[in-house]
Amino acid sequence: METIYNWLLENTGNAGNYYTILNTNREGGAAESATLTIRVRRTDDFTVLNLLVSDGQKRDSPELEPGSQVIERYHFANEQAVIAYLASGQKPDEADSAKGIQVSVLEPTGEAGEVTFP
Repeated sequence: METIYNWLLENTGNAGNYYTILNTNREGGAAESATLTIRVRRTDDFTVLNLLVSDGQKRDSPELEPGSQVIERYHFANEQAVIAYLASGQKPDEADSAKGIQVSVLEPTGEAGEVTFP
């Protein structure tokens, strides 16, 4: 997860990726398997989404943010595959469905899905 987290920090605000990273929050420390909550804007249609990245081996799903619903869920074999998804939208192979890292794509509802600038 540390590799993903570092990539997110380096690419926050970069509109050249499939997802423009708006904000990243890491729960847990670097030493443990953290859960990442990422606020993104899909570059091609300007949709604001939240991504929840967690260890796919855990049986219990991370707690979802109130005011959001899961619209897609992917399992990736490793951190590099997650980064490829964030950068280019490349989805995982079917063979990775029970491995590695889980990415839940959440659609915020109501005002939770709005991004405003002062």
